[in-house]
Amino acid sequence: MSLAGLRKGLAKAARLLDELRAEREREREEAKAVRATGGTLKLYDFVKAAWHILEPDNPYRDNWHIGAICEHLEAVTALEIKNLIINIPPRHAKSLLVSVFWFAWVWTLNPYSRWVFSSYGENLAHRDAVKCRDVITSNWYQRQWGDKFKLRGDQYAKEKIQNDCQGFRIATTVAGRALGEGGSYFVVDDPLKVEDAESPVTRQKVIDWWTGTTVTRSSGDPRTFRRVVVMQRLHEHDLSGYLVAEIGGYEHLVFPVEYEPRRYWFMGSSLAKPKDAIIPTKVQQRSITARDPRHDEGELLWGAQFDRATVDALKKELRHRAAGQLQQRPADPEGAIFRRAKFRSFTMEARSDGLYFVLQTADDKAVSIPVSACRFFQCADTAVKIKKRNDYTAVCSAFLAPGGYLLIYDVCQFKIESPHLTKFIRSMKYGPTRWDQTSLNPVRVGKWPAKVFKQWVEDASSGSTVIQTAAVEAAPLGRLSAAGDKVEKAIPLATMYESDRVFHLAGASWRNDFEEELVAFPNTAHDDRTDAAGMCGRVATEDRALRLGLAALEEVAEDYPEFTAWKAKEEAEEKARNAEQERMRAEALAAVGMDDPKKKRKPKPEDDDEDKPEPKSYKINVAGGDLEIPND
Repeated sequence: MSLAGLRKGLAKAARLLDELRAEREREREEAKAVRATGGTLKLYDFVKAAWHILEPDNPYRDNWHIGAICEHLEAVTALEIKNLIINIPPRHAKSLLVSVFWFAWVWTLNPYSRWVFSSYGENLAHRDAVKCRDVITSNWYQRQWGDKFKLRGDQYAKEKIQNDCQGFRIATTVAGRALGEGGSYFVVDDPLKVEDAESPVTRQKVIDWWTGTTVTRSSGDPRTFRRVVVMQRLHEHDLSGYLVAEIGGYEHLVFPVEYEPRRYWFMGSSLAKPKDAIIPTKVQQRSITARDPRHDEGELLWGAQFDRATVDALKKELRHRAAGQLQQRPADPEGAIFRRAKFRSFTMEARSDGLYFVLQTADDKAVSIPVSACRFFQCADTAVKIKKRNDYTAVCSAFLAPGGYLLIYDVCQFKIESPHLTKFIRSMKYGPTRWDQTSLNPVRVGKWPAKVFKQWVEDASSGSTVIQTAAVEAAPLGRLSAAGDKVEKAIPLATMYESDRVFHLAGASWRNDFEEELVAFPNTAHDDRTDAAGMCGRVATEDRALRLGLAALEEVAEDYPEFTAWKAKEEAEEKARNAEQERMRAEALAAVGMDDPKKKRKPKPEDDDEDKPEPKSYKINVAGGDLEIPND
């Protein structure tokens, strides 16, 4: 044997020896853990011991969040918790812990248990099923618990793993076939794809699937039915948000990748509860090891696996989704697309020469603009139904001022059914309007400081009906294309904010809610006011007639066919009115025997008195007879 071959053989032998030593060390740790727990291996220790089976090239890096998740899953197993939600960043071992190791561990204690696992994609559901089989069939697992049960059926089946104790594990998808079997554990791991998070239709399908499926999935005593949802936050109204806000009864375990002390809130605290509060679970209240041990702002969740450079790169890559996926709050408190730091205000001031807008600019200067120099317009984002989860109809009323400033004067939203939308929008044109849900009529509550130049409605769904109805009623509305997604259509307005050209009316009652919605966009449950404001941004940057003023309409008449028809009609009617006035005037003068003074009179000849004609008298028809008036 050559020297090179000998060295190669020695290196291989050294690697095998290291692996054997590692295996012996794991066995010693397992035995120690079993003795410490009275003969039962804790889930946390099971995870550490089994990690090498599935991640041979990724050495186990311990962290507090792994132990915290294990403690909560043990509490679910023991029925201390029946409903659990875990919100955790991607790539933090959530699927391995919840969908693989937990199941394999429970079968060492209770091989009779039945499980249903679901995910948004078939590939993910099958991936974790294969990993479960790899753990169970491993020499390590069989050596410890091989006498507990035997696998039966197709050894390579992905949809269903069964054992000889009548236990099973089913893998399915959220949008997959209907389940014919139930279980005592129902686990959903990532029910919503990241790309679908901004689709209200897809989000609602997931919620409808959950509410229509889980209530019928218990295969035995419903009192022992356990439900676990593990996911990264993608939207304010994703499945996790829906269950917490509208259903309740779930323990909520939250792991932000960067520590935010302000979010941690305890029951009975004298401090106000933040909207994105993290409240300790019942397990965290009794167990110190399950609590977040971090203290410093921005401290990382799993620094050994995801260091600062990695997290910063993820934040740049995820952009506006980073707040949800990394921090487990769908909205960045400072805003992603619309940044809170860019919100400016304006006031109104009455002066001797009229009403003025006073803008507080980014450099803390006051800019005064007369209201008469601005164009006032409105944009409406219409909805169809008025149920709790349906969107609102929102109207944004704004001024476009010289210099390209957009001054948002009023923002309102109401639940209005489609048949009543036209009359509400028509009423908004003439003054601030509120909707009376009892009488189903608009109620005007004031006056606008200027005449509305034009109203725009998006040409989609109920908006198309409103546009058509208004056209039939000879009160045409501007038509805005519905092409593009929400974020794309919001870009013009976001650009105006970034260039410090958007201002909100100071002290307005709607301002706080509107700004919170802007900051949360596009991950808020309802973004109708933002959509309406976004339409104003599109109109302000794209509509030439609005930007140039009324005088410019004739120059861009091809963009406004309704204006061309209206102008021709107005000119014809004005001509007819003028002709009718002239006719009536001529008749009145003729009735008193007077010529039209506008007609050019001929000069009188210089005749002698004897040649003058006899004086004439004039008769005027009056009630009761003729009245004769001498011409003296």
